[in-house]
Amino acid sequence: MRTFGSLTRAGRLSLVAGLTVFLVLAGTGVATAAWTSAASVTGSVTAATTSLTIAGAPSLSTTYAFAGTASQSPNIVRTMVVANTGTAPLTYSLFVSGVAGNALAPLVTLTLWTTAATCSTTAGSGATTGTIAAPPTLPTGALSAAPGATYTLCASTSLNSTIAASQGLSVTPTLTITGTAGGSWSASASDATFTQSVYQINPVSPTCLRSGNVVTLSWIAPPNTSISSAVTYRVVDAFDNTIVIKPYQTGLSVQLVSGDVSGSSGSLVLQAREAEYGTSVASAPVTVYVKGVLRCP
Repeated sequence: MRTFGSLTRAGRLSLVAGLTVFLVLAGTGVATAAWTSAASVTGSVTAATTSLTIAGAPSLSTTYAFAGTASQSPNIVRTMVVANTGTAPLTYSLFVSGVAGNALAPLVTLTLWTTAATCSTTAGSGATTGTIAAPPTLPTGALSAAPGATYTLCASTSLNSTIAASQGLSVTPTLTITGTAGGSWSASASDATFTQSVYQINPVSPTCLRSGNVVTLSWIAPPNTSISSAVTYRVVDAFDNTIVIKPYQTGLSVQLVSGDVSGSSGSLVLQAREAEYGTSVASAPVTVYVKGVLRCP
């Protein structure tokens, strides 16, 4: 029979290291345990704890609506106070989730910098820049923190596209900061999720009324346009919008006779276009012409 040498008492001791990350969501006052773990190793008995808190305001949620080029986009800014309240030094990194395959994410610029004061709409020195889809690295002053250290991280977003080119798009990302202690331990804390979207005029819903050989389409103006924005409407073929049945007009109704639609598929859409930002949208198709006969659904 094989025998094994006895271990010394010191050799049987285990080191249990606990790592916990807490996130305080802005405005909620709720602390959430994001990750905990423990491991046993041979050696002297010691303990280390890591606690990360993030408190921020205001939200990065917004709907972009501006005239002109991307240079006219407003900067949406969030101030985040990041504190290492544990007993171990942390190395930080940033990850953005909820953006895979999203069409708007590459069009939203994300800029990060640290400050000793309140964050403003102008990025400070040492700022890093990327997009929501390909986020920047954390700036130098936010890459690590000693136990008890606190710093202010500024996050700014802007739209690097025109409203017309990105109209109707939306994205709901979450910024996550990961703190690593040594080479074996890591933990993540997520900041508040936010939603950003790009303005688009609301679609209109035409009603159809047939009287003899005339079909009248009528509608109500979209409610989400400013008083200064002129809205025009046109009727086109539902399957080929190069076939214009009625050109753009400002009125809220249009009359159609057989000759207007005989060269189309008979299914029409009403397009609304606003002048302030250049967005447009089509209604659901309305079939008004079947086998040479005008009709309403």
